[in-house]
Amino acid sequence: MNNIKPQEKIESDRLFLSKYVNNKKTIKELLKFYRKDLEYVGLWRETIYKWDNENNIKCYIRSSADVWEKAKELRYAIRLKNNAFIGEIKTAIDCHNEVAEIGFLLDKDHAGYGYISEALLALESYLFSVGFYRIEIMCDTGNERSLKTILRTGHVFETVRLCNKLYDHKNGRFHTAYFYKLKNFNVKKIDPLQFDHKLHKKILLKINTILEKY
Repeated sequence: MNNIKPQEKIESDRLFLSKYVNNKKTIKELLKFYRKDLEYVGLWRETIYKWDNENNIKCYIRSSADVWEKAKELRYAIRLKNNAFIGEIKTAIDCHNEVAEIGFLLDKDHAGYGYISEALLALESYLFSVGFYRIEIMCDTGNERSLKTILRTGHVFETVRLCNKLYDHKNGRFHTAYFYKLKNFNVKKIDPLQFDHKLHKKILLKINTILEKY
């Protein structure tokens, strides 16, 4: 699959996803959103979201434009139809392997209305339409709300990587759950748990066979 020309606006029933534009309004919106969210994400505050000044936001928007032009990562603002900025959804794309990894973040005041599910399905529909075959999502195992959203939107649990992310040296590490969705994979026709069980059993047997030689 060749590199894609990213779509700058993706619409759904209640939302639209829009490419970040490098202007003062966007900078102020992002600064307000991330400052507000720092109180919500707790332990992530010191290690992940260091959006405490305009320079950080400006750098983020500049980098967004750079990875967009190179078709490496697409970062979208999630907006209501009245243009209110309520969150972010982004995808790191691997055109060669036809794989896209999605991450998202929502303003806590807009949680519980299905906005992330809607944004996620809209972005995935676009990605599948331009040729991607596999969607991946990683999630902290302690983030129950996001885990439910991921499963509710038809993604299949794949595995858990233990202690692979660091909060900080004071609060320790956490575990990450991995999920996937395949193009044309109908979860209504195939029991994903049974499907995964058979596939994982084959893989584990193969790995064990190799390990026995060492």
